Amino acid sequence: MREHVDLKLIVPNSVEARVYQVALAESAARASTMIVLPTGLGKTVVALLVIAKRLEEGGRIIFLAPTKPLVEQHAEFLRSHLLAETTIFTGEIPPEKRMELWKQEQQAIVSTPQVIENDLKAGRITLAGVKLIIFDEAHRAVGNYAYRFIASRYIEQADDPLILGMTASPGGTVEKINEVSESLFIDNIEIRTESDPDVYPYTHEKNVEMLRFTLPPEMETIRQHLKQSAAERLRKLIKMKVVFSEWVSTSELIKIQNKVATDRNYRAMSLVAEVIKLRHAIGLIETQGVVPTRKYFARLHKQAQSKKGSKAARNLVSDDHIKAAAELLNRLDEIHPKLEALKGVVQQQLALKPDSRVIVFTNYRDTAEIVRNTLNTLRDVRAEKFVGQAKKDGLKGLSQKEQVKLVLDFVNGTYNVLVATSVAEEGLDIPATDMVVFYEPVPSEIRSIQREGRTGRRRAGRVVVLITKGTRDEAYSSSSSRKKRRMSAEMKRLSTRRTLPAERVEVTAERGPEASTEAMRSLNTDQATTYAQLETQCSFHAAKNDPMPTQIHSRHKTSEGIAGTISEERQKTLLDFDSEEKNVGDNLIRVVADEAEVKSGDTNAEHEQTGEKRTPAVQEKKISKTLREQQEYVIAAIPSVGPVTARALLEFFGSLEAIFRAPMRELTKVRGVGPQTARAIHSLATTYCEAPT
Repeated sequence: MREHVDLKLIVPNSVEARVYQVALAESAARASTMIVLPTGLGKTVVALLVIAKRLEEGGRIIFLAPTKPLVEQHAEFLRSHLLAETTIFTGEIPPEKRMELWKQEQQAIVSTPQVIENDLKAGRITLAGVKLIIFDEAHRAVGNYAYRFIASRYIEQADDPLILGMTASPGGTVEKINEVSESLFIDNIEIRTESDPDVYPYTHEKNVEMLRFTLPPEMETIRQHLKQSAAERLRKLIKMKVVFSEWVSTSELIKIQNKVATDRNYRAMSLVAEVIKLRHAIGLIETQGVVPTRKYFARLHKQAQSKKGSKAARNLVSDDHIKAAAELLNRLDEIHPKLEALKGVVQQQLALKPDSRVIVFTNYRDTAEIVRNTLNTLRDVRAEKFVGQAKKDGLKGLSQKEQVKLVLDFVNGTYNVLVATSVAEEGLDIPATDMVVFYEPVPSEIRSIQREGRTGRRRAGRVVVLITKGTRDEAYSSSSSRKKRRMSAEMKRLSTRRTLPAERVEVTAERGPEASTEAMRSLNTDQATTYAQLETQCSFHAAKNDPMPTQIHSRHKTSEGIAGTISEERQKTLLDFDSEEKNVGDNLIRVVADEAEVKSGDTNAEHEQTGEKRTPAVQEKKISKTLREQQEYVIAAIPSVGPVTARALLEFFGSLEAIFRAPMRELTKVRGVGPQTARAIHSLATTYCEAPT
C-alpha cells in the first residue's frame, strides 16, 4: 500500500509520499535551494510540500513560471492539493484588482515574473511578508530576465526569505550554473538523476533513435550555390581585414557586425549581413527543405523591393548564385527526406499504439505549417500547430488562452499530434506523450533536455531525432550530447561536499521504497535525524608528494528531520574510486603534448603506496573541456602567451587557423601581444619540423 503525504495544508490522501521528493522538500525548507530533477519526476510536488510547510504560519508564497500556460497548470495543481487560497496574477488582471488580491492572508500566488516585477517597480506590492518564492525553470535566471530582479528585491525586503529554484537543466558549464545560483541567492544545490536508487522506481524507459539522411543531389546543388556566394563575400571581408578566415562562426559575425556598425564601415556592414543571411539560407536547405527555403527567398525579394529594404537583400537577389539557386528551388517540390521519414515514423507509432500522443518539434514556423499540413493527409492523424503569441512573417501566433486550450485538446484526444516550436519545450505537463520527434537537433543542452522530457513521464517513451548527414544537424547533435555529458558531470561536482579521512570510505545508507506517514509528519518537528543517500560518488585529488585530503562528493545534501524515519531497511555501500584515464579532448591540437594531456592516477599507484602504509591518492576524473576551452588551452601553451592573451587572440581572430595564418603585424593589433609574442606565435606556426633521424 502506498503512503501519502500527511501535512496540515495538503488534501488528505492526494499526494503520494516518495522518498526523494520528501528528502528534497526537507532540504529546501531549511535553506534556499536549487533542485535539479529530470522532467516528469515531480518538481511541483516538492514545491507543494515546501509551500504547505511555510504557509502553516500564515502569510503568502509566490510561485513564478515563465509562461501563462505554465502558470495555469501550476495553479490548477495547487488548487487540487493545497488547503489554502490559490490566486493567479496575470497582466490581464487590472493592477488595482491585483492589489486587492494581494491583501489576502495565507495564500499562494502563481504568476509570470513580469507581472510581479512591474508591481514591485510601481510600488503596488512589497515582498516583506512573503514566506517563499519558487522560481520554476530556474535556468532562466540569467541576463536581464525578471527572475534576477525579483530575487534581489526579495532578499532586500523579506524578513525571513526562502527561495526554491527548480529546473531539469541548469546549464552545461560551471559558469552558467554559478550564474543561476548567484542570481537566485542559492545556498544549496540538490540533484537527483534517473539512475538514483530512490528515483529509479518512478522512471520510465526512454528510447532514443537517430535517423540519418543524405541530402538529395538537387538540394546539394542549391547548397553549393549558397556556399559559393557566402565564400565570395567572406574573401572580400578578409581582404578588408574585417575577418581573418572563411570559417568564422555566425556568432562571431554578429559581433563583428556590431563593431563595423560602430565604425560606420557600411560596405563591411552590408557584406557581413549578406553572409549571415546566406548562412541562414544554407541552414534551411540543409535541415528544413525546399519549401521553407523558397519562402525565405520570397521574403528576401520582398525586402529588396521595399523602399525600406536593406542593401544586403538587394545585393543578394541580384547575385548570380542566388538566382541559380532560386530558379532550381522554384522547379522543385518538397524532396527533403526528413518529411517522408516523419510521415513513416508517425504512422508506425499510431499503428503500434492507436491512442498515442506525438509532439514534433521544429525551430521554424514555416516548417511547422508544412509538417502540420502534410501529417493531416495521413489516415488517423489529427495534427495542429503549437506556436508562440507573436505574429511572424504573416503567420498568426496563438494567444495564451489558445495555447492552454490546445494543450487540453491534445490531452483529451481532439488532436493526437502537436507540431510545436520552442514554446512547447519548457515545463508543460503533457503526461500522455508517447513519442517526441526532433525535426532537427538543437545545440543547446537545455533545449534538448526539455524536448526529450516531454515523453517518458508516465509510461515508456520514444525520442526520434532527424539528422541530415554532413550538415549542421550533425554538429548540433554532437554539441548537445557533449554539453549534456558535461552538465551532468558539473552538477555532480557542485553537489554538497563532506571532507572525510583519507582512506577507503564505508558508508551506511538508509533507504526504503516509500515514505511513512510518520516521516511526513516530521516536517513539523525539530527532530534531528540523518538521511544518508545510498548513492554517492568518491572523488580524490592526488599530487605525487603532497596528496590533498580525500573528499566525498555526496550527490544529495544530507537531510535532517524527515528522512531518518523513512525506512527501517539499512544497506551498506562500499565506495570505490574511479581511476579511468581521461584526456582533455580527442581532437585537441597538440602544441605541447606533455602539457595538453591530462592523466589520471596509474593503476599501479595503490600497489606502490601500500608499502608506505599510506592511502592511495588517485587523481580526480577530469571533465571534458569545451571546444573554446581547448582552443584557449592550445594558445596559452605558447611561450609568453597566457590565458588572458589567449582569450583576446581568439576573440579577435575567431579560430586557431586564423591566428596561425595571421601576419605578425596583425597579431600585434591584439591587446597584450607585442613583437616578441607575435614572433613566438608566427615561428611556431611556420617553422618546418624535420622528422627525427
